[in-house]
Amino acid sequence: MKRKFVKVMFFGALALSTVTYVGCKDYDDDVKGLQEQIDNINQKGADVTTEAMTTAIKSAIASKADKTAVEELKSTVRDLQTAVDGKASQADLTALSGKLTEAIDKVNTSIDSKVGAAKDELQAKIDKLQEDLENADQDAAAAVAAELVKVRQELKDLNDATGEKLADLSDKIEQLQSLESRIEDLEAANENFVTINQLNDYMNSAAVKKYVDDVLVDYLTSDEVTDKVGAVQEYVDGQFKTEILAKISTTYLSLGTYNEDMEALQQQISKFVDSQSTEYKKIFTDITSLQEYKTDVLEVLVKSLSDDNTIAKANKCAEVLGDIESLSDELAKCAKTDDLKNYVKSSELNGKIDAHLKDKFAGYDSKIEDIEGSISDLTSELTNMVKSIVYIPESVNRSVSFNTLYAKFSGTGGENEIGVNWLPVVSVNQVQVKFRVSPASAVTELVKYDKANPEACRYNVNTDYQALTRASGEFFTISKIEKGAEDNIILVTLDAGQAVKNYAIALTLIDRGDKPLNNISSDYFAAVKKNKFIQGVAWTTSGTMPTVLNNDGATPIDYKAEGYGYKITVSDDAGGSGNPQSDLTPEDLQIPASGIFEVAFAFNASGNPSNAFSLSATDGKLSVNKAIDDATRLGNSCTITSTVTVNALDASTKSYDPTSFSEVTIKSELADYTASNTSIIGAWSGNSTPKEYLLADEDITAILTALGVADFSTASITTSTPAAGGVTLAVQTAHNDKLVVKVSESTIYEDDVVASISANNKTIKVTVPGVKIAIPEKFDLSEAGGMWNPDGTVNLVVEPTYNGGAEKLQSIKLTREFSQIIGNYATVSVALGENYDDEFTYEVTGSDAQGEVAANKLTVATNATDNVTVTMSVTCTAGATPYVVASKTINFAPISSLLTSTLVEGNDAEHTAATKGEVVTFSTTFADFTWSDRRGKVMWPAPDATYFYPATAADALAIYGYSMEVKLSGDMKDYFELADDKTTVKIKSGLTIQAPASDISVNVVFTPNVMWGEAPAPVTKRIIFPKELFN
Repeated sequence: MKRKFVKVMFFGALALSTVTYVGCKDYDDDVKGLQEQIDNINQKGADVTTEAMTTAIKSAIASKADKTAVEELKSTVRDLQTAVDGKASQADLTALSGKLTEAIDKVNTSIDSKVGAAKDELQAKIDKLQEDLENADQDAAAAVAAELVKVRQELKDLNDATGEKLADLSDKIEQLQSLESRIEDLEAANENFVTINQLNDYMNSAAVKKYVDDVLVDYLTSDEVTDKVGAVQEYVDGQFKTEILAKISTTYLSLGTYNEDMEALQQQISKFVDSQSTEYKKIFTDITSLQEYKTDVLEVLVKSLSDDNTIAKANKCAEVLGDIESLSDELAKCAKTDDLKNYVKSSELNGKIDAHLKDKFAGYDSKIEDIEGSISDLTSELTNMVKSIVYIPESVNRSVSFNTLYAKFSGTGGENEIGVNWLPVVSVNQVQVKFRVSPASAVTELVKYDKANPEACRYNVNTDYQALTRASGEFFTISKIEKGAEDNIILVTLDAGQAVKNYAIALTLIDRGDKPLNNISSDYFAAVKKNKFIQGVAWTTSGTMPTVLNNDGATPIDYKAEGYGYKITVSDDAGGSGNPQSDLTPEDLQIPASGIFEVAFAFNASGNPSNAFSLSATDGKLSVNKAIDDATRLGNSCTITSTVTVNALDASTKSYDPTSFSEVTIKSELADYTASNTSIIGAWSGNSTPKEYLLADEDITAILTALGVADFSTASITTSTPAAGGVTLAVQTAHNDKLVVKVSESTIYEDDVVASISANNKTIKVTVPGVKIAIPEKFDLSEAGGMWNPDGTVNLVVEPTYNGGAEKLQSIKLTREFSQIIGNYATVSVALGENYDDEFTYEVTGSDAQGEVAANKLTVATNATDNVTVTMSVTCTAGATPYVVASKTINFAPISSLLTSTLVEGNDAEHTAATKGEVVTFSTTFADFTWSDRRGKVMWPAPDATYFYPATAADALAIYGYSMEVKLSGDMKDYFELADDKTTVKIKSGLTIQAPASDISVNVVFTPNVMWGEAPAPVTKRIIFPKELFN
């Protein structure tokens, strides 16, 4: 039984663990992003962790309350908790309660003395911000409102930091800190319950007796009960496993993931119990023992997992849960008190239970059902209560505008006086505002709101936020609430009929039930009351105005068709200089057009020539006058104007200057014509001069005949397809009697060309089918014969420069003209000029791209590396896409294969000095040690003056990008010095050497360097000064 008893306890704890503590949160998928953050901000109650509560108490002590007062308060709370746990008398509890009230008052006094000045300061800030907000313009209102929200919240936080709040925090701390010891006591009692002889000790232990009825314990442990173990087991299991608690656990689990639901449910259960009769309280005390025990065990389990959150620990918990679930069927038989009575009867113990036991269980089932119903109602309310409501801005500055629109009428008095010559034409007092509500199920209740019958909704909905200076409700009311397109969106219509300035407001929901579960507010937004002054109104269109009216009378011109409308110019002041805005629509100003504006149409001063036109002044439709014959109507023109009138609220009217539309001419629209030639296929052109493709003679003749003209000199041609241009139907250059399809440069097109041709008051639509302007053909660049190596490379050319003689080399360049290596270079160049107005471009690449191309000739830079590659190409813009017309990559042969050299080491590897002061000259001492160029001419150690213009070896080597590095090495190198030009070596001047034990020597290392290819190997020469020279 001991093991089973403990497992039952853990089963209860695990059943609650997913919803009671922060560590097991698993929020619904639909609570995301900002909504989740707002939910956390609006979450009711303090954090349930000991650490968070302790932090809150310390914060209150540090910033506001007197430490001594708080410590006294905490001590009083602990005393009261101990008294409750110990089942203290009513007198003791009354005394402690009075002491608690006294301690709370002390803390409040301490807080008030510390934060009074802060409250005054914040209140002053709020007053100033409210004043700024009332007078702010629309752009500044949002920023001022945001700052006002921040300061108001600071003051509200100060007001909330009372002694009662601290007492509540301390109470939660003490409860949590005592849980572990309480569960340890119970587990210790279980450890002692091993044999039947220890049953009495177990059942009468202080830890167990907290949760069982004393009379029943006395009976079950008496001699009258033979099967004590079985009876106790059934009683304990039944007491902690009743149907009502099983259903409570199920309800907790069904609440899913909202931790605040659990806390709120527990509070409501306590309120419910307190409101019941004494009999109900007794019943509930008996059945809530399991809930308390589960909470105790859960705290220990959570703490244990928190301290050791390893996989092994989690697996152990899972094993315990598995063991518990295997017992569920057996435990279920004791789910109701009736089961316990049946068990006792089956054990032949029913007759031995005293009257107290029978009376105790009589009527339990019906009373439990009543409690179940109440708890079910509370659970439903908790599930559907509003957890957050968030304003959804529809403007960048998070503001809602309530505009009054004025127009200038004639009047007396000042030039720009409101109420005299500036009168209101519309006052927008109602605006629809969007809010996101969580959970979405709460929307069903909110849309029940009825302004005429507000009691129909569970919530009192208004704009009275916790404003600490003025309530906005006197200015803003709620007209109606509707469901939005999404399940969690509501549309709230705000009425600002009483507002005269700007305000920061928030939507507030106040639960009006007998047991209100929550009051909640949205975030702030700026409600901006603005005056706008109309400076002008026109009826016009941003589209193309018609210029032709068909003489057949079948299709009138409709000046009220789609695309036409009111364009309003407004400003923030009557003078028109404050924030002027033009081309606004009524929708932009959030006003209806109907009833405010009217538009009328008329002929301009030129009138209606020949009475050829008919115009509806209100409908805006212009048509031909069919009472006049076709020939008389044809060719007549008129211009229509629109005049807008605005109506003031007092029935005054104001007309604005008329707006003129384009002149309209009556013309005959002929039957559409399709050209007979099936296609025009042209080559793409990159040349700046457009190409022209002539229509067939029979097509041109047919079009001229239809129009009744001899040529197209008086015709106007408008191409509609393609609309983007590039390809048009036009009169041939210098030939008025010919039509062509004209193609602009860099255009690719494949479709019909459609155009309207007007002449002699007639219009014909012409379609030229199958026009195709293809992308340009690519050129293949061929290789010139004899210029390319078998490996596909091309040799560069060495261009020497001589000075002072036919063979005295001063410098070289490595070059290559592309016209020499591309066989069809000349042909391609001509084609480029004719068709593409372009030329070759070059990109020098390789392992180290060095060099440039000018006049189609490559010159390699002197610091280039061995491999050079050039890509020559022509890239044209075909439409919007770059298009490569011709391209070829040319790999040049390695420079090292072209600029060769020869280094000869000579026969002498060393030299022995004749005197200790000898200066060893390399050019004479090692006369056969030479470095020659590609011609075989000596560059180093001294250049051959017949073949090199430079006088020094270093300069001669530099012609080819070569150099010779000379260094000394060996143990005795510090005895020697090289000349600055690195051509001689000697023993250092002033150095005294007396009777050396051995010869004095040094190694001279010569290291050739080249720009490309592999350099010759270094050469070492040895210089020896015999020791005898120093005796």
